[in-house]
Amino acid sequence: AANRASLSPEAQLLLLTTAVSPSDAALRQALSAGVDWERLYELARYEKAASVLLRHLGRIGADTGSPGYEELRQLATISVMQMLQLEQLLHQTLDILARHDIEAVLLKGAGLAYTAYSSFADRPMGDIDLLVRPQHAERAWSLLQKHGWTPPVNSGSDRYVGHHHRPPLFQDSGRFRLEIHEELLPAEHPF
Repeated sequence: AANRASLSPEAQLLLLTTAVSPSDAALRQALSAGVDWERLYELARYEKAASVLLRHLGRIGADTGSPGYEELRQLATISVMQMLQLEQLLHQTLDILARHDIEAVLLKGAGLAYTAYSSFADRPMGDIDLLVRPQHAERAWSLLQKHGWTPPVNSGSDRYVGHHHRPPLFQDSGRFRLEIHEELLPAEHPF
């Protein structure tokens, strides 16, 4: 609580919404501290947490007439649509890999979305991370390039030699990112 008190009211409110079951009283108290809706919007946009934030604000009866609330609602709608598109891309990608006998494990955000969250859209994420067997990593990476995923123009492939994942792939003009991991952690990790 002491650490949370050093945060802005907007950051405190957003942080509270990350709990599995945030306290309504704590949310109301944070909201009553005087929220700058523009700062809250920017923070929610940066953290990709607008839809979760809006759902909790609606649950506690936040004043929908507050300046900035409508902008936050629009951001949340766009965010949910993007997450649904990302989820669809994930399923298409997994189908492609499965058709070529490449097993994949969901890592990080996508893995958590299906195990710890009530829906894919509730887990903010900016990319998809998939773990494949090391002997299939290069084939998976190349195969996905034949199905709409593209490496960046200047991928800097040399910096990924010996790395725990292949260079990232992008789709939809760079809006969606995918990493094919061949190891869980980088070689120099302390675990």
